[in-house]
Parts: sequence; C-alpha cells; structure tokens
Amino acid sequence: MNAIRIGGGSEGGRVCNMQFNTIVYACGEETKFGSWPNSAKADQDKAYWQNQTELRFITVGDCRNQILYNDFHYGGFEGIVFQADQGKAASGCSLGLGIDGSWNSVVYEAIDPAGFDMINSQVVALEDQSNTYTETRFLTTRAGFSGEVTLFGADFWGSAKHGVVVESGKMNLNLKKNVFRCNRCGESGGMLDLYGKLYHVDHGTACSEIKELLGRETEKKPYKIQAKKVEQKIPEIPQAEAAGIEACNKTYTRMLEMLPLAESHRTNLLERGFSEEKIEENGYKSTLVFGYRKLAERLLKAGCTLQGVPGFYQDKEGRWTVNFSAKNAGFLVPVRNMDGLITAMQIRLDHPYDGRKYVWFSSANYQQGITSGSPVHFVGQEGQACVFVTEGPLKADLSHYLSGRTFAAVAGVNLYGNLSPVLERLKQTGTKKIYEAYDMDKHLPVLCRRDYKEEVCSKCELRENGFGSIDCPRKKIKLDNIQRGCRNLYRLCEENGLESSSLTWDMNEKGIWKEKRKGVDDYLYALKKKEESEKQRKAGTGLL
Repeated sequence: MNAIRIGGGSEGGRVCNMQFNTIVYACGEETKFGSWPNSAKADQDKAYWQNQTELRFITVGDCRNQILYNDFHYGGFEGIVFQADQGKAASGCSLGLGIDGSWNSVVYEAIDPAGFDMINSQVVALEDQSNTYTETRFLTTRAGFSGEVTLFGADFWGSAKHGVVVESGKMNLNLKKNVFRCNRCGESGGMLDLYGKLYHVDHGTACSEIKELLGRETEKKPYKIQAKKVEQKIPEIPQAEAAGIEACNKTYTRMLEMLPLAESHRTNLLERGFSEEKIEENGYKSTLVFGYRKLAERLLKAGCTLQGVPGFYQDKEGRWTVNFSAKNAGFLVPVRNMDGLITAMQIRLDHPYDGRKYVWFSSANYQQGITSGSPVHFVGQEGQACVFVTEGPLKADLSHYLSGRTFAAVAGVNLYGNLSPVLERLKQTGTKKIYEAYDMDKHLPVLCRRDYKEEVCSKCELRENGFGSIDCPRKKIKLDNIQRGCRNLYRLCEENGLESSSLTWDMNEKGIWKEKRKGVDDYLYALKKKEESEKQRKAGTGLL
C-alpha cells in the first residue's frame, strides 16, 4: 500500500506540512488525536498490524527538484523509499521529515545524480520482541544502488536491529556540524543558508520560520543508537591532500603544452572575439578523446606532481590518469590567481548537459582525487583603481582582451566563497572601486511569455491565461537568486572597505534587460564591431 507516490516526470513539486498518523485511524476517538468516527477502534491491533506490515508512507520516483517539507508519518513497514521509474529517479531536497514507528525508515533503491539531500530528519525504527520481522533498519541502500546519499542534522532513535545497511552506493552522515556542501555546484553553509536558498529568504526570516514550524519546544527522546550495532564503518574513497599552488601551476602548464587545440575550438574562440595571438597566450587547449593514462605518464616523467592536483586520480590498478571523458569533452580554460599562476581549470563543454555549459576539471570522489575548490580567476593588473567582477573565467579573459580592464571572475553569482581574500588584496594594492559586471539576467523580465523552458512551460498552469499578464514564478525565483548573488558581492565589498557599483547595458527605459546582449563580453564585442564598422565607413568616405 502506498500512502503517497511522487513521480511521473513531475518537476518542482512540493509536499508540505503533512501528517499521516496510523494512530488516528486506529484510535480515532481519542481526544489528543481528534475524531475519526469510522476508525478501527473495535480491532485496533489488526489496523496497526496491517499498516506495520504493508504500508509505505512515501514513494519517490521520477521527479525533478522535489521538495519535502515538514512532513510526518507514524506506523508503517517502510517510511520513505526512493526508487527509479523506467530508469529515471528523483532529485530534490527533504527538510524536516519525520519517520516514526516504521520497521524500515528510509530506503534508497535509486536517486538522480543531482542528489536528494535530507536535512534535519527524525528517523525512528521500532522493533517489538513479538514481531516476526526482525530486520528493522534506520537507513538502507539496496543492492544495485549507485548514488551518493547525504543526510545533515539527522536524529536517530528507537530500537532498530540495524542502524545503517549499505548494500550498495555511498552514504555520508553529518550529525554534529549541521552543515551542507554540494560537491556539484560548490554551494555550502549551515541550515539557515540552505533554507534561505530553497525559499529565498534571509537568515532572520529562515530562523523564525524554522523555529515556528520545526523547532517548537518538545521533549526529545534520547538517542538509543549504539556503536556496536553498526557492523562496519562505511568505506570512503580516499581523497588526496591539495598540492601547492606552484605544483598545480607546473602540472597544468606542462599539460597544456602537451595538448592540441582542435580547429572547431579555435573557430569558436575566434568567433567570440579572441585573436589568434590571444588564444595562444591564454593557453586554451582541447581535452583528449583517448590516451588519458599516457598523458599522465608523460607528466610524471616530466617531473610533474599529479597527487593533489584537481583532475588527476588513480584508477582501479593504482595508476595515475586524467579525468577526461566523452561527457566532459570540450576545451580547457585555465583559471589563474592574482600572481598569474594556474590554480584550476574549467572545461567549456562541447555538449552541455543539465543546463551547464562549463564544468570544473576535477577528480573529486575518485581514488586519490580532489575537488577544484572553485577558485576566483584574475586577469589584468593589480593596483588598478577600478576592477570589474564578472561570472566565468572565459568571459573575464575576453572582456579583459576587448577592454584592457582588470577582471576577477567567479564561477557563478552565488559562488562567492573565495572572493573575499581577493577583494582584501585588491584593497591593499590600491583598488578603490569594484564594478559588478554580472550577466544582464540580473534584470531579467519576469512576465510570462511561455519562453522559460519548453518542458516546463508546456505543463504550467499559467500557460493558457497567464501569457503577457502574470509574472512567471520560475523566472522570479531565478531573478531572486541572481540578485542575491549581486547583494552578496556588494556586502563583501563593504566589508573590505571598497566602493561598489553595478555595471549595466542593453536595458530599456524601464530598467529591464532587452535580452539582446547578456554578458559583459557580448556588450564589449558589440562595441568593438561597431567601432570597426564606423572606421570602415569613414575610410570609404575618405574621412580617415
């Protein structure tokens, strides 16, 4: 029996503030549970037993960006089960989920690669001595599961025979720090940060809402999990300690010398506005189609360090290799620090996926691998009175080439964690003002025009009546996220004693983006083409 089933390819769903309590059904006339006139009071034991042996509270299948918020269940065989529907599984987040009085509380059969994190969960599994079923469990990953499960701030108690049973996959539990980090996008923080990002509120509002909805003063039952019940420690993939900046720079520089630049990638760069000389100077190169291990061997023979350098790891035989694949094929963009040293790499993908055109050249979660850490890219000269901050190293490179200005680049507007030390150093070296030069979707028009995403707009309830008259809720969320990133930059500038201002272009009289030129590089390239056209016109008329 399924109480609630989520799937069918749904996107952006919400299941909030729901209580599904077997006690209400079995003992409906008790005042503390409310009234249920046709309850099973006459035979409560059978009612309890049926639910205990057959009921599954929530089944989560094929869905995207699903949110479970402040939901509770008591009494069932399985509390929540994540599974695949025709090969597609769920992505999203659970906040404040309570699974009480179940025999198998949380079960993972499959999840989407994007992940389904569980934050502040209460997980209770009960085993009565009279039960014929004795394999009660708090957490289970079933055979064939290949994903990574992450739980933050989880509360476990009860009398389960098994604590965590990992038949397949990888499970991370952080019961003490109450923090999160997304290995995919680099976002991190505490509970308030995560809640704020999900519901687009500040820390104060997040704290108030969480206290109101989840943090009422109630007597908590003590933990009863004992270490001896966990049969073995969950194995982790050994990660390397980060190599020094000089070692990374040497390895990356030598690797770029060994790699070619495909003509298709050269053409792409030229069409963006780079010159042949600048392409060569910046060191853009193509990823390999094959020969990854040979490349690693050549680097080792050249005296380069691979351990602790993002993008390199050891295969199953213990041999060093490079994290190139058909999925991340494209061209490499060196990311340099303020001293001009290459600290990381981005890959401009030939075939974008999951809405991403760029990925980090990383080897996180591989044997002796390491994450890139999403460093800030810097191009230009220190000591400039004005420095521009934009998103994306390649965008910064092109903007610097077209304007001669100094640029710092984050990987995304909300990936600002490494920006403060850069701003501090800029302040010390004479910079007075920072120009925020993020993409113009910071002034995105949010009116519904059925142009957000076809797969989303085709199912939207506003499709028929909202066109041209109602704001698109998804565009508003996107706009809020971008503007939050802008505000965080202004805050960091203030903290470091720097003036800040927003650089805008391609706007109408109402201050809304006209959607012609998105990035500052697009704007600067358009200016260059206009200047060249004007020179040609004057030359043709003899004015030059």
